[in-house]
Amino acid sequence: VVRSKVENTISGMKVCCEVLDDKLQCVAKNEMVWSKAPLVLGVHDPHLWHGRKSPYMYTLRAMLMDENNQCLDERFRP
Repeated sequence: VVRSKVENTISGMKVCCEVLDDKLQCVAKNEMVWSKAPLVLGVHDPHLWHGRKSPYMYTLRAMLMDENNQCLDERFRP
């Protein structure tokens, strides 16, 4: 579950989140207009973490979008 918190007074803003694999390909995506509700992303057939044998990590890309779907800001988190 991804929890987003956006504080602004501009209408039409939304949060878009993507889960990226190790090749930075999008494997899950969801978006919502600002809300305190959790933003849920589901990865089908996820690559599981197996410690030192296979330390696989996904990357989360969170973007703040305007009413024209232009990205105003983005953050990446492993």
